Amino acid sequence: MKRPVHITRASGKLTGRDACWQAIRELKVFTLLDIEAHTSDHAQLAEVNRRTARTYVIGLEAAGYLERESKRSDGSISWQLIRDIGVHAPRVNRKGEHVNGGASREQMWRSIRILNDFSWQDLVNTASTEETQIEPNTAKDYIGHLHKAGYLKEVSPASNGGGLARYRLMPGSNTGPKPPIVQRIKQVFDPNLNKVMWPKEGE
Repeated sequence: MKRPVHITRASGKLTGRDACWQAIRELKVFTLLDIEAHTSDHAQLAEVNRRTARTYVIGLEAAGYLERESKRSDGSISWQLIRDIGVHAPRVNRKGEHVNGGASREQMWRSIRILNDFSWQDLVNTASTEETQIEPNTAKDYIGHLHKAGYLKEVSPASNGGGLARYRLMPGSNTGPKPPIVQRIKQVFDPNLNKVMWPKEGE
């Protein structure tokens, strides 16, 4: 069964395409074997095997992030990173087509870091774009998990008259540009800190 690209091990290491992209940014010029070796030895990255790396690299090449170089003397193919867009791994399929998985989370986190205080409705309104509309349930779920993980403080509760609960990012919880991830096992992982933030150990 294929694991979601953002699922990380309990150790807090980045895995899958996130780990692959980080390795590519650090290596600049690489082969598939280089990615496997780099992630195997890296303290913050889980090992990415060549099969996983190949699929992603082919997509990145088709999308214009990588340029294929001539074969090396041992017959291996190398690539060069020619378009580095930063810490967020490009979400592309094998054909180089961009997919929107995870874009809503990045947009919500960006808005949360900017807004003074907000409701789920504010988050929907400010984080939605033409390409990626934020659904109300998506905003509510993300706020709920960030609140449990200690990122958000509820500054005013919901009222019977229809007033929505309002939240604010806690001091010290603006951990970086990468959005905290709500994993399928319902734990919150912060890729900026490479750490599971909720539930806490022992809970």
